[in-house]
Amino acid sequence: MIKNRKVYLGLLVVLFWIVINSILTDNLMMMILSILGIVLVIIQIRVNEDIKLVIVKNKIKRKYMNKDMHNYYVMFLEITNLSTFSQFYDMTLHDRLVHDVHHILQKLFAQRVYLYNTHQFVIVHEFQHTTVINQRLRNEEQQRMLAYVYRKLSSHKFTGERPDVFYHIKLKAGTGSMGIRGDYNTITDMIQLAYFTMLQAKQTTVNYLVATEETRLIKTDMDEFNQELEKGLEYDEIVPYFLPIIHPGTMKVIGCESLLRWEKNEYRIIEAAKFKQVAMEKNLFEQLDQTIITKSFQSYQKWLQDDLIDDDFKMTINVGMQTLNYLHASSLIKLAQTYGINPSNIEIDISEHEMSNLDTLDVIVKLKDAGFSVAMDAFQANNQILELLSRMPIDTLKLDRHLLPTTEDDIDRIKFYKLIIKLSQVLGYKIMAKGVENKIQLELAKELQVNYIQGYYITPPLNDMRIRGFLNKYHRSILE
Repeated sequence: MIKNRKVYLGLLVVLFWIVINSILTDNLMMMILSILGIVLVIIQIRVNEDIKLVIVKNKIKRKYMNKDMHNYYVMFLEITNLSTFSQFYDMTLHDRLVHDVHHILQKLFAQRVYLYNTHQFVIVHEFQHTTVINQRLRNEEQQRMLAYVYRKLSSHKFTGERPDVFYHIKLKAGTGSMGIRGDYNTITDMIQLAYFTMLQAKQTTVNYLVATEETRLIKTDMDEFNQELEKGLEYDEIVPYFLPIIHPGTMKVIGCESLLRWEKNEYRIIEAAKFKQVAMEKNLFEQLDQTIITKSFQSYQKWLQDDLIDDDFKMTINVGMQTLNYLHASSLIKLAQTYGINPSNIEIDISEHEMSNLDTLDVIVKLKDAGFSVAMDAFQANNQILELLSRMPIDTLKLDRHLLPTTEDDIDRIKFYKLIIKLSQVLGYKIMAKGVENKIQLELAKELQVNYIQGYYITPPLNDMRIRGFLNKYHRSILE
């Protein structure tokens, strides 16, 4: 494997040199042929890796096909910083590090270690106690083993061509084992679960995770979503749910937020966060966003016609940057005009983590020029929030619920909240307090003089039929 990769890398270096030389000597034909050669070498490398992966999968499957997998668990390890070494240090260092990691793991687990991909390893390990089956003890055993492997590899000083230069690898890992319900009972299922658990770890600050019953349920849901999301669109199961927005002074309903929901099989309501990743992988998220925008505009038009809302009622719609890049401001204007909606009554909510994209500023400016307003969920994960606030021309700052003080005695959090409000006023933003869940938080929000509030203390998100009843009862009345 290593020798083959070195040959390919050597060919790529030579071909790149020929391309550069062809450009300098103005040899068009040689340049075209060299570029074609580079493409073919890259394709061959990719094909070789795919073939190797198939071979490894079949090897593992054959070895564990007839074994009772109840007594085994799988560890899935991924080296996350190999591309850094290849890019900035040495193109051959990637292979050397993978070889050394493989060697260390084989010392620990003998022939139960498999190089699954160019930067991934699968380890099949037997539980220490096979006669006494206790899920908690087995989870603890997996946790200890993962911790041991992680410490062993992350603390190891790897060397390259120079013995006096050391490198440290970064890892993410997860485990997979059979559940208490007997699911994930084949080696293939367990590897897929371990890989999924590793991906869960990559989305958090932890370096490794053990698959629990909750993980298995989430994985099962994801697999089901992957198979049925397109049917959800086809069967018109993707609908908006509406969360009212209240003015804290008058307690009047002055707007609502449109939230994407999947009414699956007429009995289960699924939040977007649970199938967002699947939608993005299947390139369906833009279609989901457009469905929600259209249905939200349809509802707004009907509410206006039925005198359920005032002319200044504002609807906030969560839209991803991919959708906004595809569905330009001009298209949104045309859609709003189709349903007789003034763009000033529509606010586009862009998530905080997408605000750091350089294209976002241009999109926001175009939306605002078209008459739409823009909101941002703030202080969720981005450590550059102050920089974003200073340069993004948004209208509304939505404060995550974990920032809202829970009691009147929470002095430090109240001071911080007041500071955010003062900063927002200086920058010309309005503040929405999200997650108001009890009367104490409601009174605190009033006292802190935020502009808008929303939360389960008022009402959870409602579908179109229920929001109509809510608006009919409260849109001109003060909520007690």
